[in-house]
Amino acid sequence: LLLVVPLLCFALPPCSPYDACAAKLTTFAMEEGSGYDPGSGEAPPLYDDLVPAPSMDYENTLDTDTFQLCECSDNSTCSLEFKDNQISLDQTITLAFCPGVQRSLCTSSRGLIRVMGETILGNTEYPVTISKALAFCQCDKYKRLPASSWESSGLVFPYKCQ
Repeated sequence: LLLVVPLLCFALPPCSPYDACAAKLTTFAMEEGSGYDPGSGEAPPLYDDLVPAPSMDYENTLDTDTFQLCECSDNSTCSLEFKDNQISLDQTITLAFCPGVQRSLCTSSRGLIRVMGETILGNTEYPVTISKALAFCQCDKYKRLPASSWESSGLVFPYKCQ
C-alpha cells in the first residue's frame, strides 16, 4: 500500500472534453538586436512598454519540450504524433487532444483557446512551461492576444480565431 501512494500523488488529472492532453512548446533563438539586451552597457528602460518585444528567429530552433497535461479516459493514449488530434496555435505551441474528442468549428465568442503556463521572470511574451490548455472549438488560424495573470505565478496566453 505504501508503494502505491507515491504513484497516486503524481497521477495526472482526467481530461475533460475541452482539455488538451499534451502540449509541445518549441523555443526559438531571439533575432540579433531585438529587444533590450541587459549586457549591452545601456541603462535599462524606465518602462516596459518602451522596450520592443524581442523577435524570434524561426530558422533557429533551440529546444522542444513536451508537457503531459491530463489523462485520457478509457486508457487511450495522448499523442502529439497524430495530426488529426492536434491544433497548432503558432510556430511555438501545438496542442494534442484525446482520441475521439470532436471539436466543432468556432462560430461565437467561445472561439478562444487558453494556454496556461509560466514564463521567465519579467517576460510575458513567451511561455517556458505549459500546465493546462482549454479549447472549446477549433479554427483554421489563430491570433494571440495579450497575456494575463493566472493563479499565483502563472499567465494565461489566450488565442482567438482569425
